[in-house]
This record gives sequence, C-alpha cells and structure tokens, in this order.
Amino acid sequence: MSAYLIRKVGRDFLEYIVSPLLNVALAWNVDTISRAAFLAKVSHVTESNGYIFKEGIGALTRRLASKLDVRLNTKVTRVARSGNGHGRIVHFESEDGPGSMAADIVVCAMPGDAVTGIIEDQVSWERSFFSAGTPYAQFAMIVYVLREDVKDPGGLYFVRDTQTPLNFYKTYAGDPTREGRPPHLWVTFSPERLNHYFAADGSDLVDKAHTFVKDVYPTLDEDVKEVVTQFHGYRMPEFPVGQIRRIRDFLYTQEAGPRDIYYVGDYLGGPGTGNALAIARRTSRLSI
Repeated sequence: MSAYLIRKVGRDFLEYIVSPLLNVALAWNVDTISRAAFLAKVSHVTESNGYIFKEGIGALTRRLASKLDVRLNTKVTRVARSGNGHGRIVHFESEDGPGSMAADIVVCAMPGDAVTGIIEDQVSWERSFFSAGTPYAQFAMIVYVLREDVKDPGGLYFVRDTQTPLNFYKTYAGDPTREGRPPHLWVTFSPERLNHYFAADGSDLVDKAHTFVKDVYPTLDEDVKEVVTQFHGYRMPEFPVGQIRRIRDFLYTQEAGPRDIYYVGDYLGGPGTGNALAIARRTSRLSI
C-alpha cells in the first residue's frame, strides 16, 4: 500500500491522511498491507456515506435478533458432518448442559484462527486456507475516565515520524443524557511500534504508556479517576500482500457449488459494518 500510494499521489498523502486513519481505526501498518485492501476499502465510500446507524451500532444486531431464534449463553463446541451426508450437526454447551441440532446449512462467522478447532471434517480447500493462518492486527487502546467535564474537547493524530508510540488521543465531554458516557480521554497506539514498547500480552500497557500520555495531557494524574484498557481479544483482520488473492480464490471455490457450510468471517469481508454486510449479501445469495 505505501509504495503504491507514494507512486500515485505522493508521500504526504500517505503519511498525513491515509496512515493515521488506518493506524487508529484498523491497527493496520501501511508498509505491510496490500494495496488491494486499501482500494477495496475505499471503493464504496462517498462523501455522503454514513458509517454508523442512526440508532447506534447495535441497531443491526437488534434487527437480526428480532428475526432469528437467538440462543444466549450458548457456545458452539464443534460442527460435524451428518451421518447421511446432508447438512451438519452443531454441538453446543448451554446453561441447560450439552446439546446438538441438525442444520441444512451452517454459516460460520467466528474468527478465522478459531475455525479449525470447531469445524470438523474440513476438505482440502478449507484446510489449505485456514492452516496457512488468518492474520489479525492487535489493537491497543486506553480510556482514561476523567473526574471533571472537558470544557474544550480536542484531539490529535500522530504521524509515523513522531517519537511516541501514540497514534491518536482525544478528549470527550460527558453526555448526561446517555448512561455510561462520562468525560474521558481516549488514547490508541501505533501498530508499528506496539511490540517495541509493550509486552505481547499487553500486561504493561497502562504503566509504560503513562509517560507518553502525560506528555500530551500534563494533568493526567490529577484528572483521572479510572483507567480502562482494550487489548485482550480486540483484534482487527489484516490483509498483507497476497492475502486478498488467497481470499479471492477461497471465495470462488466456496461459491462454485451448493455447500452445507459457508464462511463469512471478518478475515474475508474486512473490518467495518459495510464490509460485513457486503460479504453477508454475497453469501446469502448462495444459500436461499
């Protein structure tokens, strides 16, 4: 991506427009991401596009839940082929104990690196794709809950030549009309520098970030009443060079004939609601 954008529109556009946004929102390193991933991401975006539902990001989930038999507190443990060669058997654990159900078609939307441990009896094209690994970028964020409201909210993107592991910080005023929205400071960290500054498991994130955050927010110690991190289990699908081609071949094979299982994970569609809807639309046409 970086070589392509420098050649087409110049280094300034890469470093001051594209890189900060992708670093912050997706934890993508523009030096390793495929140019195809960038073009696919921006091809459907226009000035009037909205990124969030008017009723909030939960609107899609609530809409789907209203039309489906959603089973809460139920964990799928394995998906096996049925004995007669038609459909799948889904095994699960719930509050009532273990159970199973037969399904004509299974739609698998779990993270890519969890598929092999759940989906049994994979055929060669499935094994080939998932055994090679489905790359994810680690996202790291700290939210500092503030004691007093913020009078003049503001923020800043850090470009890659800045001598700090931060890539974004912003203060937010409290919203008394919305529960759980106190005044806070939101900080994220550069994916290129994450492993150089912090432990791989994020255990020292708060302690080691303190000095860098205090540089941009000098009264941090006096103003903060609570610190919340987002690290464990928070990852973004990544698309290094060559990955888009692998996904294309995988989707072409999946769509070549009727299946009793379809994959729609974020590692195929990409991050974001628009991407998730696109892969869902593409797959739903095959299963109706």
